[in-house]
Amino acid sequence: MLGKTIGIVGYGRIGREVAKRAVSFGCKIIAANRSPIEDKGDASEIYPLTELDRMLPQCDVLLIAAGLGPETRGLIDAGRLALMKPTAFLINIGRAAIVDEEALYDALSGNRIGGAVLDVWWQHWSPEHPDRRPSRFSFHELSNVLMTPHCSGFTEGTADASSAANRCTMS
Repeated sequence: MLGKTIGIVGYGRIGREVAKRAVSFGCKIIAANRSPIEDKGDASEIYPLTELDRMLPQCDVLLIAAGLGPETRGLIDAGRLALMKPTAFLINIGRAAIVDEEALYDALSGNRIGGAVLDVWWQHWSPEHPDRRPSRFSFHELSNVLMTPHCSGFTEGTADASSAANRCTMS
């Protein structure tokens, strides 16, 4: 991570917290956000989403921390993945549908980007579909992919808050 450029899509509370920690490793932070931001925080530059194509070629790591909305659904498609460095990593802790599922699988299986860490799922398990996998594609078989069970938001603080909320609801 030392000295790498991290691009953050979605520079809200989570994006800023990641940036704060990454700069301590000497990382350069650039970000893209839906709405204008006056306080750049730790970012050296903030792009509007309409200029994302200018940001992507600079990134060694691309972190998706945005919420899902009309402007972000399918935002990272085949064309945008092609703009990334062949050594770049994509980390998605936002929402799966921000990244085109098939385009990402093709980029990873074809080694057109370095790898991905996915803490998001395109499909979810349910009692009606107990064998459903997180994706229509076999990301789990790729050596350059790490998948986690949609748990990046689980911290001691969120666990405590959730437990307290459950106790209040049940009493």
